[in-house]
Amino acid sequence: MYKVAVDPKVEEELLNFAIRCTIDHGMDCGERMTQAFAHTVELPAEYPQRGVQRLEYIPSAYRAVRFWKHKWLVYLIHEKEYTVYIDFLIDDRSNYGRLLK
Repeated sequence: MYKVAVDPKVEEELLNFAIRCTIDHGMDCGERMTQAFAHTVELPAEYPQRGVQRLEYIPSAYRAVRFWKHKWLVYLIHEKEYTVYIDFLIDDRSNYGRLLK
């Protein structure tokens, strides 16, 4: 079992997405988004290789797993430390090429 470390910037970005979701679609939507995030964060702990590597703009060292429509967690696996670092939360409709290089 791997440890999962979530960057504080990722949690802040989730909060921003959840607030926008709540404003646009109601409280239930924001709550479901945060619950989906919490569930998805646990997946790499058991199956770190599960995420996709070939998502556009994602360097090959990273993996990504979708947790909400158009929203992805981007993480790096450190085998020696048995730790998964969730470094980014992205919306696949945006160009993150500059950020992730």
